[in-house]
Amino acid sequence: MLLKDVEVGARLGMARSTTWDCVRAGTLPPPIRRGSKWSRWPSGEIDRIEATITAGASDDELRALVKELIEARTAGKDAA
Repeated sequence: MLLKDVEVGARLGMARSTTWDCVRAGTLPPPIRRGSKWSRWPSGEIDRIEATITAGASDDELRALVKELIEARTAGKDAA
């Protein structure tokens, strides 16, 4: 399942703009782009981010997870 930015924000308890701030800060993976106006996050990635936040992870730990998720995408693996 793919999630919109509003859905990601609702799952993580943040505003839509904060979701994008977290992408810029590297604490959320960037969405998958499917056109100039269409982007979504794999729900499995957001599940992992949510579990990591709930476990009390630091921003550095979140950045490490984001890096892992992005590497899995580029390696052609299903990180979701």
